[in-house]
Amino acid sequence: TLPTISIDSNGSVTPIKGINVGVNVTEANKNTVLYEISTESDISKVTLTNTLSDTINIQGLNGTYYLHIAVTDKAGNYQDFTSLPFTFDKSSSSNISL
Repeated sequence: TLPTISIDSNGSVTPIKGINVGVNVTEANKNTVLYEISTESDISKVTLTNTLSDTINIQGLNGTYYLHIAVTDKAGNYQDFTSLPFTFDKSSSSNISL
């Protein structure tokens, strides 16, 4: 069975100052779950370097960014995920926490 990746907030149309994104990964060895926040929408063009915790705090950005997550489970099955675009504006008063 492939691992599954889900997030509790998938993108934002309205500009936001920051967001805490909750992440759920099933069937994963936590040491093999990586993520990156990037202006690039294609996960194959992004190097994932951050080790995932349960929540990703995204702050201090301007522009459109994507959250990329990749997991390899104990059996060697690989799955990746790219969010819808998040629009950030550091001057916005909207901080979202889910």
